[in-house]
Amino acid sequence: MKFAQFFAPNSLSLLNLRINIRNSPCLHCGCCEAVVAHGYLRGLAESGHDIVTRGLRFFAQIVTQI
Repeated sequence: MKFAQFFAPNSLSLLNLRINIRNSPCLHCGCCEAVVAHGYLRGLAESGHDIVTRGLRFFAQIVTQI
């Protein structure tokens, strides 16, 4: 399975990545327009006890037609 890491330095870049990821092909199956955001990765802040968003999970949405 192939994994890729994209770095978003701030919340706006993370939002843009989430919106534009649908145009990218899946690195595992190669399907275009199938990658969707699925859940936030959250954790404790470096200082303090705040919970911050550290990233997003992306999965390829497999669509089958019968």
